[in-house]
Amino acid sequence: MKSGIYCAINVFDGKRYIGSSKEVYRRWTKHCYNLRRGKHNNPHLQGAWNRDGEKTFASVVLEYCEPAALIEREAFWIDHFDSRNQEKGYNLCHPDRHAVSPETRARISAGHKGKMLTAEHRANLSAAKKGRPNGLLGKKRGPLSEETKSALRAAHLGKKQAAETVTKRAAALRGRKLSPAHCVKIGDIHRGKTHTEEARAKMSEAKRGKKLSVETRARMSLAQRGRQHSEETKTKLAAYSRERKPAHREKLSQAFRGRVFSPETRAKMSDAKRGKAPWNKGKTATPRLAEDS
Repeated sequence: MKSGIYCAINVFDGKRYIGSSKEVYRRWTKHCYNLRRGKHNNPHLQGAWNRDGEKTFASVVLEYCEPAALIEREAFWIDHFDSRNQEKGYNLCHPDRHAVSPETRARISAGHKGKMLTAEHRANLSAAKKGRPNGLLGKKRGPLSEETKSALRAAHLGKKQAAETVTKRAAALRGRKLSPAHCVKIGDIHRGKTHTEEARAKMSEAKRGKKLSVETRARMSLAQRGRQHSEETKTKLAAYSRERKPAHREKLSQAFRGRVFSPETRAKMSDAKRGKAPWNKGKTATPRLAEDS
């Protein structure tokens, strides 16, 4: 999104409305939304819209600038076109009037910190917005720039969500099933992506020592029951297994070295394998070479 100064012109009489925004292309669209509903906070502009009609107005971007310079450049263009003069424009006040100092922002932020909306207040807000058209519905956003990604990453780095928030999100998602189309989209997004060694180490450390509940294990088992891999998937898994076998065997060997299973664990392993055909059934053993004496 680009920040800058925009101008709405009444082509019938030449009057102008000057404004600024961090999202310059969307700002006039929001004005139009309120004008169509007859709820714009500028009565002079609303009256002209009602009298002359929507098709009489055209918008243009006067210049792009950094967000920090928006107030200054808006003031320049308002003075340039003298748009506060009601015979020449629709601006009601100088933009400096809306500038909020950092101290005031800090006081406002401190005043709202920790406040929780009541259930009644939330219901009122929901009812007020119900049925309103979404201006972004059906529109696709372009890919984020690397600069934007870096800024988002830096803003969220090190942040930890409260346990209450995590619990609420888990409860909201519990029992929710993704559609097949959604699953395909997620698969396409992650296909070909690989985790860095650092990310793998962090994931391993986070899961170390965690034990799945009996309920979770049962759900996982039920989800996988009767599922069969395609021939393509089997080939990929076999190739991946061949590549990682020596290192994987060594890792497993170190993990289980000196470990003694309890009688209960042994019984469970025995029950799990009971009735299953041995993995080497029907295969011809490779003869070992005699060692040199």
